[in-house]
Amino acid sequence: MKLNSSKYLDMESKLDQLKLIQKLTAPESLYDAILWKIEMKNKSTISPKWATGIAAGVILLFSIELFQVIQKSNKNADLELEQLIPKQNFNLYE
Repeated sequence: MKLNSSKYLDMESKLDQLKLIQKLTAPESLYDAILWKIEMKNKSTISPKWATGIAAGVILLFSIELFQVIQKSNKNADLELEQLIPKQNFNLYE
């Protein structure tokens, strides 16, 4: 019984502290400002479909650019090898 009564008294003291809180009046424009912020937040978000589409487009463009760079580097490597290997001249046998 002592345990229950001590919890009750502890709760009563906390509730008494809440009674001491002074009530304030909020400015009239506060409600309108909160509603405006909520409305702006809802308007500024884009749908997940659009976000997925944009991300897919960016990845596609990046992949194409990467493919072109790789193709250029392969062509340059082939040209460098052709310059290093001497050409065989068979004009004497014709």
